[in-house]
Amino acid sequence: MRASLDFDGVLTHHGELDLRGINPHVFFRSPRSVAAAGPRPGVRQLAALLDCFAEVVILTARPIDHHPAIKQWLSEYVPELEECVVFSSGGRSKAVVAEELAISLHIDDDPMAASDSAPDDPRIVLWRREDPARIMAEVVDRLNRLMENGTATKVVDAARIRAVGVSSATPVFHVLRRSRQNLKIRLFDSTGRAALVARFHREAPHGDGGVHVPDIVSSTPLTMTTPWIDGDMVRDVDAAERKSIIPRAAGFLAALHALGPSDSGSSRLISCAMDAYNLCRTPDGMLHLIDVGDCTIGTRWLDVMWTEQLLCVSDDEREHLVNCYINASGHRPTATEAQDAAAEYYGYLHSILMHSKRLHTGSTSAWRRCDEIARRRRTPVTASALFSRAQGLLP
Repeated sequence: MRASLDFDGVLTHHGELDLRGINPHVFFRSPRSVAAAGPRPGVRQLAALLDCFAEVVILTARPIDHHPAIKQWLSEYVPELEECVVFSSGGRSKAVVAEELAISLHIDDDPMAASDSAPDDPRIVLWRREDPARIMAEVVDRLNRLMENGTATKVVDAARIRAVGVSSATPVFHVLRRSRQNLKIRLFDSTGRAALVARFHREAPHGDGGVHVPDIVSSTPLTMTTPWIDGDMVRDVDAAERKSIIPRAAGFLAALHALGPSDSGSSRLISCAMDAYNLCRTPDGMLHLIDVGDCTIGTRWLDVMWTEQLLCVSDDEREHLVNCYINASGHRPTATEAQDAAAEYYGYLHSILMHSKRLHTGSTSAWRRCDEIARRRRTPVTASALFSRAQGLLP
């Protein structure tokens, strides 16, 4: 499969340019106008998504002598596409040129990209004012249609793609395959975030306390592919089983934190994922930490506070978790460390939710979805066993 992206208006964003008194056609005739543009928000993730399934090329109305400037721009703003081939439409309909180049999917901001004879050309996806999450959903829909019609992709044996985490700043896609294990593809918003999550997958304890972190199947600077885990989310299991899960979660956290500094309060790699939304139980009884997209560098007590607030549902469960963790790790928090952990927890969770909203600029439904998640996950720390332990109120 070959997919193409327009340059001006899709890869680039000219919104800050003041062209009053300047003929835009004259301005864009100069290759120097390429350097004046910034990247369109979300375009790196869109390019990374396409690159998972297709050979990605650039199809632009700009002439051939602009190609060196375009390649230089790509190396600075969208390095994932730095090596891709750039084609010029030469004043012809992009739909006609796409057919000649065997392009199955083209993304453009100009309705004139479609040919006059086929204004609803299924190969053309228009990205005008839609937020990045919405355009990625549209691209997934088109990719599914192509696969249904027998078009092969770079993912061997892929049959269908499902968007399962579009409300996140790092969207997740479930790739169903005909005769092989299904896959999970996560798109990251920065190479730094992708590198940190990859580090977690490499360094985290595997199987300690019956908690497994999936192996990485493949990765690029902005994507990570892991096996798709089918099972029951911990939020759906009954109270009796939850009681047996809590010591395993505490044991995993203690083993993870032991990989960092030996003291109690220093920063280290932490999960911020051991919760009812990211912990899955498979039929063999194994627990899988299926999503560590929010892992970070912080104190062990932030990780314990996160788990206490987002995994435990009662005071007894919170007390059980904190006691199990302290016994497994050999550390107990001071009153200051517990208070700092609560402040860090609120601050970090709020920043995650706000970052997710930025992916959905202009999308009211997506903002409502983020707010719904916030209400479910941001309950006040009214009862904290970590606080009680720090203040000597628990034995």
